[in-house]
Amino acid sequence: MAGVTIGSAIMAVVLTSVMGITRGTIAMLHYGDMNRDSRATLETLAQDCRLGTDVETALPHELKLQTQGPDGPVTIRYRYQPNSKTLYRSEDAGSLEVVLTDIEDLEFQYFNILQNPTNKAIEVKRIQIEVLMRKNIQKQEATDHIISASFMMRNRRVST
Repeated sequence: MAGVTIGSAIMAVVLTSVMGITRGTIAMLHYGDMNRDSRATLETLAQDCRLGTDVETALPHELKLQTQGPDGPVTIRYRYQPNSKTLYRSEDAGSLEVVLTDIEDLEFQYFNILQNPTNKAIEVKRIQIEVLMRKNIQKQEATDHIISASFMMRNRRVST
């Protein structure tokens, strides 16, 4: 009888430990996924911004800029949809490509050549993005906060 009680207690401790380790592992996998996805998005956005020659739309949830492609100008649009918690990218009004999901909040901010905030597309020289991502699967929440990433539009000519 005592052996059954001790065995049950040991099994309860082991089971609790295994469940805790499993939850921690799941959370770490979510962090890894979000980190990979956000890095890929930032690399694409950085390339688009650095090659950008003009800004057509400069809104908190939307960025539309023009770059120079091998066959001429290319219009690239980033649009955050809060309802679906997704950031989309499209080229020349083509099909939407999902570039980032599980977004709680996203905001584009724009700055002129003097590094002052601006909302006028004609003045934009630097683009900053702030993102908060949250993934919650099996009651395990993981959060990734891109405090800010800022990109200078090297090919854009603006005046003060």
